[in-house]
Amino acid sequence: MVALGPGLTRPKGAHHVDAQAGMLLPGLHDHHVHLLSSAASLRSINVGPSEVRSLDDLRRVLREARAVRDGVWIRAIGYHESVAGPLDRDLLDQLLPSTPLRIQHRSGAMWFLNSLGLERSGLEHEAHPAVERDGQGRATGRLWRGDHMFAVDDGTDVDALGVLSDTAVRRGVTGFTDAMPNQTLAGLETLASAHRDGVIRQHLTLMSPLHVVAMTNSDVQVGPVKVLLDDDDLPEFDDLIQTIADAHLAGRAVAIHCVTELQTVYALSAIKDAGPNGGDRIEHGSVVPVELDALARACEVTVVTQPHFIEERGDEYLRDVPESLRDVLYRARTLLEAGIPLAGGTDAPFGSSDPWVAIAAATRRATRSGAVIGPLERLTPTRAIDLFTGDARQPGHRRRIEVGSRADLCLLSLNTEAALESLSSENVRATIIAGRVAFER
Repeated sequence: MVALGPGLTRPKGAHHVDAQAGMLLPGLHDHHVHLLSSAASLRSINVGPSEVRSLDDLRRVLREARAVRDGVWIRAIGYHESVAGPLDRDLLDQLLPSTPLRIQHRSGAMWFLNSLGLERSGLEHEAHPAVERDGQGRATGRLWRGDHMFAVDDGTDVDALGVLSDTAVRRGVTGFTDAMPNQTLAGLETLASAHRDGVIRQHLTLMSPLHVVAMTNSDVQVGPVKVLLDDDDLPEFDDLIQTIADAHLAGRAVAIHCVTELQTVYALSAIKDAGPNGGDRIEHGSVVPVELDALARACEVTVVTQPHFIEERGDEYLRDVPESLRDVLYRARTLLEAGIPLAGGTDAPFGSSDPWVAIAAATRRATRSGAVIGPLERLTPTRAIDLFTGDARQPGHRRRIEVGSRADLCLLSLNTEAALESLSSENVRATIIAGRVAFER
C-alpha cells in the first residue's frame, strides 16, 4: 500500500477500480483450512446427516456412485454415527463389496474402509497404530488419524486446488493457513508448488510437524507446529511440554487441536509450563469453560474457532452434548471480553469453505432447526468479520488498511451499513492480492 486519501493522482497505466462507496476490508484470511482434503472432497460424495439419513440411504448413495465410478475408488466424506451407527469393514462389505471404498468421519479423525479398500491401500497388513485391529489381529477397517498413510496423489488434484483458490478469490479470501494434521513433506511441497505455479493465488501459511518444513518464499510461510490431542491417546505431559519448547526454540508457535475440555486443560497447562511465546494457538476451542480464561490469558494464546459449526452441527450438539457444556460451545464474545484473542477458520472440508457463512453464523448462533446455542456468545457483524481479517502469524490481531501494509483487500458492492446487514460472499465485488486485482465483478 503506497498511498491513501482523497485526491490521489492515479499513476499512468494503473488499474482503476471505482469502489462506488462500497465497504473496503482487509482481504479475508482463512486461519484454519485443510487444502489437500478440500481438493479431494471435490471428487467425493457426501454421506453426512444432511444428505444421508439411514443405512438404506447410505447403501443407495454408495451403489449409485459405484455405477458411475466403474471400479475406481469411492471416497465419501462427512459421515456421522447418527446416519447408520458405527462403521467397520464387515458392514461396508455388505453395502459395497466389489469396489474399493473409504468413508471419512465428519470429525476428520477416522476413515472406514471395506475389505477391498484395505487391500488396495496396502493397509490390510500394515503394522501401524493407526490401523485398528480386533482381538484376533484382523484389521477392523477403521483407520485412526491416518490421512498421512494415503499417498498424496490419491487425494490430490492440482486442478481441484485451482478451483478452490478461484472460489475463495471470489469470496474475498487473500490468504490460507493450512492445518493438515501429520502433514508430510510431499504434501507441503504439493501446496508450495501449486502456489509457485499460480494455481493457488492466495498467500499460504503451512502448519506441519516440527521437522517437516517446505521451501518457502514471501508468499508461502512456515506456520505453527500442529499438535493433535485425543482424549484416549494423550501424549505424556512432559513430552508435550518438550514439543512446545522445541517449537519455540525453532522460532515457531504451536497450534494445538482442542475439541474437549480435557484437551484444552492439557494444552494450556503444557504451554504454561513450557513458557508462552505469544503466538501459540488453540485450534477449534470447541469447549473452553470460563474457569480457564485466566490460564488462557497467561498463556497468551489465540483461539481459532469455527462459529459455523453451531449452525451446521448444532442440532446434533443439542442431542449429544451435556446441557452443562452447551453455553461454552465455540465461545466467542465472552472470550474477547476476557481479553483472549479470537480468530476464525472454516476447517474446510469439515465445515463450509465460505468464510462469510461462518461470519454470519457468529452473529446468529442458531442451528439449522432454529434453536439458539449460547446467545451471549453472539458477535456483532464487525467483530464477526474481524475473525477473518487477522494477520497470518497473529490471527487475533486485525490487519489495517494503511500505507506500508500489503495491499490485500476485499471490496464489497454495498456500503458499510448495508454490508453489515447482509453478510454474504455474494457482496464481494473485487479481491486484490498483493496489489493485483485477482477478481472483479
